[in-house]
Amino acid sequence: RNGCWPCIHRKTFMKLGRNKGVGRDQIPAELLQAGGSAAAVKYSEINTKVLANASWPTGWRGGKLVNVYKTKGPAAVCDNSRGIPLPDHSAKALVAMVKQAIDPEYNAHQPLNQHAAPKRGTDVATHVIKSAIGVASLLQMSIFVLLVDLVKALIKP
Repeated sequence: RNGCWPCIHRKTFMKLGRNKGVGRDQIPAELLQAGGSAAAVKYSEINTKVLANASWPTGWRGGKLVNVYKTKGPAAVCDNSRGIPLPDHSAKALVAMVKQAIDPEYNAHQPLNQHAAPKRGTDVATHVIKSAIGVASLLQMSIFVLLVDLVKALIKP
């Protein structure tokens, strides 16, 4: 499977939006796209090492959190804006690799009744989060889990 990783990186880089905000690494999507196959191969090598070590690079954890005004009510009121995470563009290829590796198994075991999100059940998501916490505990590593209340996003007034 490792032979296809540069292809995944190249495709991921080409899908990145132009003129978008950059994460903490300050690498714009345009630079990764201009790097072509050479950038894809290099990031594939880096990300293969990351997967082999089972440790996400510290610099790629999180990203910048930017407040975006919802264009309703006074901008000074906190409820009138929301936080948008800006991950590093370079980390998105690693996310795509992990997603491609787990999606077939994940999708094959989806429950028939979906809760909250289309094509995704919350039972599987809960299991994945609990498993990740368990692995982090066994490896004596820290983990950050962000839970988002989607009630406002899913229920239309």
